[in-house]
Amino acid sequence: MTDKQTYDRLKPIINLIDKTVTCQSVTDNGYGTYTFLCNKTKWAIPSFDISILGNDYRIVEVDYNVSIKVSGTVLPSVLTFDLYVPIFKHGTIRVVAGELNKVTNHRERLPLIYLKEQITEKLHFDSLDTLDSEPDVTLYFLTQCDNVNWTQEDGDTKGIAPMRSLANEFIKVLANNQYVAPLTSTGDLRNYNIFGNVQDNGVSKNIFNEPLAGVGLRITIPFLKECDCCINPDLDTRPAPGYVIDADGNVLAVLYSNEYYVSTGGVCAGVTITDQFDNILSTVASGGNYDVTVLTEIRDTIDGNTSTIIDNLI
Repeated sequence: MTDKQTYDRLKPIINLIDKTVTCQSVTDNGYGTYTFLCNKTKWAIPSFDISILGNDYRIVEVDYNVSIKVSGTVLPSVLTFDLYVPIFKHGTIRVVAGELNKVTNHRERLPLIYLKEQITEKLHFDSLDTLDSEPDVTLYFLTQCDNVNWTQEDGDTKGIAPMRSLANEFIKVLANNQYVAPLTSTGDLRNYNIFGNVQDNGVSKNIFNEPLAGVGLRITIPFLKECDCCINPDLDTRPAPGYVIDADGNVLAVLYSNEYYVSTGGVCAGVTITDQFDNILSTVASGGNYDVTVLTEIRDTIDGNTSTIIDNLI
């Protein structure tokens, strides 16, 4: 069992969320505004800032998955740029609300990815099991909303839609992370036109002391064991799905990233290397060795298939 808590394991995954927006064209509207045509606007929202080739722009209008209008002083000369980074918070509602209240600039507290705690983890103790733990997590993807003037459609397109896009980008990087097993189960997604304590007649209280909109995602994350035998941090340290089996079917060793097995003993002391599905990968005679880099290639193949295995929740 790892000493890392769930939020520590999620932080590097959230940092890998793809912030890049690629547009098809840009038009000079005059008066210092420019309109990008983009078929994926992701979590772009008015009043937030972006930088393009060192020039600062403010988003003034978004037609979801159609266009982004910005204000600035220079006509953008490229069609690709990065959006602002989401803010990741974890803890109880009271603690996180207190932290957010201290941040006066909404651009420094939104959009928000909030991991609600407490968290229950299912632990795996079998030494041959590649899974370490399976925490049941609830994540909220939230942005600003105007609960006084927005219509239902405004809430759908200006609040929920961009946050669903952010949640979807999170699921993509989660599904392809080397420390997460294939996501073969399901998750629950809930829309919040206004995020708060809800009664039948509407919201009775904003949870974070300001009107927010977005989505909530409940999912079980199958975290894999992390190998502590690797010196190079850039190497794939996910446990390789390989087992060393002797002639009687006994498991002699579990191979992890960048480890190898050397067969020793008499002439009949050869072993068989299998994957987690009992497929024979190789046989190793006495005095021979098996390099786990072959298993790395197998892992990469498995990861490459995740897009066909997983039905996106969003």
